[in-house]
Amino acid sequence: MNLSILISNRTKILLVFIIFIVLNIIYTIALQQYIYYKTTSTFWYEDKISKSYHFEKNQLYNLDYAFIGTSRTLYHISTKIFNKKFMRIYNFGIPFFTLYEHPLYVDKAISFRPKSIVISLSINEMFEEPFIGDDLTLKDIQFIFKTQSYQTKYESIMHYIRNITELLRLRNSVYLKKEIISYFNRSYIYRDKDKTKEYTHISSDCSIFDKKKVSDNRSIVMCSNGDSIIYAQNNFLKSSQKQYAQKELVNFNIDYINFLNSLIDNIKQHNIKPIIILEPIYQNHYIYTLDKIKKTLHTKNVIDLTNYKIKKSFWADLRHLNNKGRIKYSEYLSSMISTLILIKN
Repeated sequence: MNLSILISNRTKILLVFIIFIVLNIIYTIALQQYIYYKTTSTFWYEDKISKSYHFEKNQLYNLDYAFIGTSRTLYHISTKIFNKKFMRIYNFGIPFFTLYEHPLYVDKAISFRPKSIVISLSINEMFEEPFIGDDLTLKDIQFIFKTQSYQTKYESIMHYIRNITELLRLRNSVYLKKEIISYFNRSYIYRDKDKTKEYTHISSDCSIFDKKKVSDNRSIVMCSNGDSIIYAQNNFLKSSQKQYAQKELVNFNIDYINFLNSLIDNIKQHNIKPIIILEPIYQNHYIYTLDKIKKTLHTKNVIDLTNYKIKKSFWADLRHLNNKGRIKYSEYLSSMISTLILIKN
């Protein structure tokens, strides 16, 4: 009798768990469909999947450059500056993006046949333990299994299983309530042409569809072309006197390099030229040998801007440029790329 009760209780627990998983999967599919239909050619959400939909719905075939990277790509690349120099580009930047999440965007860009795919990263990332992101897709997992160590494969699978349903994520514990309301609000802003007057006082080089306040002195605007801009009222770096101790970058992280090279190889296999950008670093304190890096990567198209000098007043924080810095950086980078003689290998 006790055994049968125990089995019955276990069955009930298992049934409840299965129902919970099924409901979460249904919720996730519904939410993804909602994001797909809410994302348009002029409206996107700061989300990996939504940005992919935005690119797709703009039908951006035969671009000159597709830029892929983190928030330092999103906030630093001005599409208009590149367009002025007759370069058609798309900004695939997303905050908190990790290298392990790049394959989806590389694959999406490849399908639209750009002349070149530009991957931006900080030079120190090639020498540090790679970070596994929260938004892994099956395409990302495929590249991880092709290039990574057993430990990384295991951790990535655990990440994927944990995050396969949105409600299991800590950061999405109130996602349904918060983000659905946010979507309706943004959708209203997008549809009501009078609402666009709210942003006419902001000096920008793009069409703004949303603005969010980060702090009393900082705000971020989102542009219909895929760019975003940080505005900082006070330059907190003005009084910053902090000096960083020099650090020599010697030993590559093999997992990181293997993964990056697999992306480069994939790009080249489709007769598209890869470019690696080593991003500017505020008060760069790293010592490294650029030739060693170029010999390690599977492309010679490497632009090292690690030591590119940018005025303090052009930084919004220790990692991101403000609007003035973004314009300055885009002007310089577009000139550098335009003079770069791209090679296939």
